[in-house]
Formats: sequence, structure tokens, C-alpha cells
Amino acid sequence: MYIISVNYFKLLFEAILLSIRVIFLQLGDMAELVDAPDSKSGAFGRSGSTPDIPTK
Repeated sequence: MYIISVNYFKLLFEAILLSIRVIFLQLGDMAELVDAPDSKSGAFGRSGSTPDIPTK
């Protein structure tokens, strides 16, 4: 009986750690979306939807 309860708590602990990892991965993905440069902003020297040189 003692071995079963130890295994139960071990599995419960591993499930909690896995849940925490998933939460942090999701938060990290959201942070990447927030920090990602806008493709239309001309960030990092890239031209967005507005050209740097006026067209004729």
C-alpha cells in the first residue's frame, strides 16, 4: 500500500510540473507575438507597406 501511494504522489507531482511547463510555453509564445516586429512598421530597416523611395 505504501508503494502505491508513493507512485501516486510521484505521478501527481509530474503532472503538475508538466502543466506548469505548458503554461510557461504558452506565455512564451504570447510574449513572442507581442515582441515580434510589425511587418508594416519598417522595423529593423525593412520596408513595410509604404516604400522608402517615392514612386512616380
